[in-house]
Amino acid sequence: MNTNKTHILSLAIFPPIAWFATFVQKKTIIEIHETFYKQTYRNRYSILSANGALDLSVPIHKPYGHHSKTTDIKILYETEWQQQHKNSLIAAYKSSPYFEFFTDDIFNVLNSEHNSLYELSIASINACLKIMKIRAEINKTSSYIHQYDVNEYVDLRNYINPKNKEYKKNINSPPYKQVFSEKYNFVDNLSVLDLIMNLGLDSIEYLRKYTDENLDRITGLTR
Repeated sequence: MNTNKTHILSLAIFPPIAWFATFVQKKTIIEIHETFYKQTYRNRYSILSANGALDLSVPIHKPYGHHSKTTDIKILYETEWQQQHKNSLIAAYKSSPYFEFFTDDIFNVLNSEHNSLYELSIASINACLKIMKIRAEINKTSSYIHQYDVNEYVDLRNYINPKNKEYKKNINSPPYKQVFSEKYNFVDNLSVLDLIMNLGLDSIEYLRKYTDENLDRITGLTR
């Protein structure tokens, strides 16, 4: 059990369910001072479309190349990625039970021209918290620490990662009815948006049902 440890999470856009379950149940700090890692949840999120899991990415600019910190990352608006994301969400969830109730809050995030990826990420997290009626403070790192004391912290910055095979193997969330349940078996490892669209305000109860053992397995703390 790791009830008293602080969990370090990476910044994420409309974070995956495991990220949010950790955020809801544990003491957490979000890393904002690391150098940016590409092809992670830091600038992408996954939804369930008619063709299966779909990754939606936000185009970014790293002003200092590989040395760019998370807070330095800018968003590119040269393409119509915002409209593409909204179109994808409409196609995926227009028939979901709660689409009409929460779309405005989600689209308000996507419609705004945020100055940085950091601002977009925090806005997306706050929107999800508002929808699920969760009152929680978003704690952020004040500086970068390469290695945390394992007796006090659980470092998940690069563990909850779509390219981490161990993380993907350990994900085994309780199934819930999804929009395309008749077409696919339960698809795990999606954005919390999938949970919200299908369960609505019951999403918070779903996240709270994750046991310590379940979270520990997901975050690689048990073998």
